[in-house]
Amino acid sequence: MELGLMPGTTVRFVKTAPLGDPIALEVEGRHLSLRREDAAQITVQAI
Repeated sequence: MELGLMPGTTVRFVKTAPLGDPIALEVEGRHLSLRREDAAQITVQAI
């Protein structure tokens, strides 16, 4: 929640690091890098 990941927030997958961790996301125009372990706790819905 501190990172802006709130219900209704638009999240776009950007890329994965060469070894698969971390992953890069775009959250409302900001870039965010998360470990896969942390990203797995985010529930998303395709639009």
